Amino acid sequence: MAENELAAIKARLETVDAGVDRMDARFDGIDARLDRMDARFAGVDARFAGVDARFDGVDARFDRLETKLDETRHEMRLLHEDLVHRILALVPDPAEIERRFRRADDELRESIERRLEPLEAAERARRRPDASASSKP
Repeated sequence: MAENELAAIKARLETVDAGVDRMDARFDGIDARLDRMDARFAGVDARFAGVDARFDGVDARFDRLETKLDETRHEMRLLHEDLVHRILALVPDPAEIERRFRRADDELRESIERRLEPLEAAERARRRPDASASSKP
């Protein structure tokens, strides 16, 4: 019985060896699949690295654009302030305009008075003889 038992053990070991060989083959297949998946993930990682690099470039461009916009805003404010000052420089001083009008009014009044005074004096002189003639009856 020892030989039968030994043969049974050998048969059992061969069955176990065959099972182990099948498991090794399956593990080899799993390893191959994992290697393919690792390769695919490496490709995906490379693509994401490329996308990240592109986004970094876009971020840098937006940063430069924001800087340029800030500079443009500053320059526009300066130009606006300069324009306001230029417009204010074009507007005449109201006090100066009033002084000019008063001076022109005074000159006009003086001119009119120079012309009217002799006429009024002549008219008074002309009426005086009439007034003395009417008081002599």
